[in-house]
Amino acid sequence: TDQGLTNSGAYIAFSRDGVKWSTPTLVHRDLVIPITRESLCWGSTIVFDGTDKLTGWFLYGYSSDWALWHGNGTPHHLAGHRIRFDEGSLILRPSGRHRASAAQ
Repeated sequence: TDQGLTNSGAYIAFSRDGVKWSTPTLVHRDLVIPITRESLCWGSTIVFDGTDKLTGWFLYGYSSDWALWHGNGTPHHLAGHRIRFDEGSLILRPSGRHRASAAQ
């Protein structure tokens, strides 16, 4: 398998000064470039629940079947899952895998 596709996905890294960064951590594994008849995620962001910035939603655009959305497939939509960070350790702890519309 091509390493680029094996390692494809959305990553997060942290920096206190904008110069030195932590090692990127995979948040969501999926293709990030469109390939016909494959799933695709893009435009990810984190929306925190409150001021503690320890829990929130990891949101992204999603297509379960790229290029077939206009037919009988599922249209592109907003998807996401809950995330939680350990305070002080800057380690991402996914709190369950949720691939559904965030509006639900």
